[in-house]
Amino acid sequence: MSDRRLITIYWDVVNLVHYDSSGNTLNARDYPFMFYKENPLVNVLLVTDSSLTPLDTLNELPSAHVFSIAVDDDFDHSSTVLCKTVDADVNVPGEWTLDSNGNANVADGEFSFTLDANTSEFQTAISDDQKKDGWLEILVLDSVGGNVVAAFQIPFILRNIIDPEGASVTGLADSTFVMGQASIGNAASSVTVTGLGLASAPAQVILTVQMPDSSGLLLLASPRTDSYTTDGFIADLSGLTDSANYKLNYLIKLS
Repeated sequence: MSDRRLITIYWDVVNLVHYDSSGNTLNARDYPFMFYKENPLVNVLLVTDSSLTPLDTLNELPSAHVFSIAVDDDFDHSSTVLCKTVDADVNVPGEWTLDSNGNANVADGEFSFTLDANTSEFQTAISDDQKKDGWLEILVLDSVGGNVVAAFQIPFILRNIIDPEGASVTGLADSTFVMGQASIGNAASSVTVTGLGLASAPAQVILTVQMPDSSGLLLLASPRTDSYTTDGFIADLSGLTDSANYKLNYLIKLS
């Protein structure tokens, strides 16, 4: 569970409001949300009041029943829902986090499940919007006849991301950029960085000088373009350092 964001929902099925863990009513801007391409773990506690009294009417379900969880931005039955989790992946042991038991108990209004928002339907729905209002639906069905036994529709925010490629950087090889840090001596006016073993001479070098603490000098560093080699480069400082605790941070773009 550590690699997934946990979404905790306290939904009042009587008053149709969201609460926080203390029973305070949430503003719409604080409603639970999910990002496009996210794969969060969701814990839902269905309650009947601001004291977070668990819903107990689900303790008499048919012996043969199934669960279905869906997220969508409308109630158009002709379109596919944005993401869906079905019975086998609902209330998986160990995924309930709101008490030490670790297992959701439907008789106490508890549901745990994972959502997968990495779908083409989610992408199409969110399009170029920053966010959209949506719904999280929990269905309990009679697995014999397929009839709906209980349905809970919870306001849920759909959020977009700016960069759907994430860690993949298109068009740039991993070796295009080299970054690192070099020590700067006391009373230094320049820094020589060597031993880099670059694949090619730098095309561009971006530098910053890191102060030892807030009382340090604000110094700038400028690279000497005629010093660029595969071994390194030389940079001039805007002033002399007053200790040996300064560092030169560099980002090199290779040619």
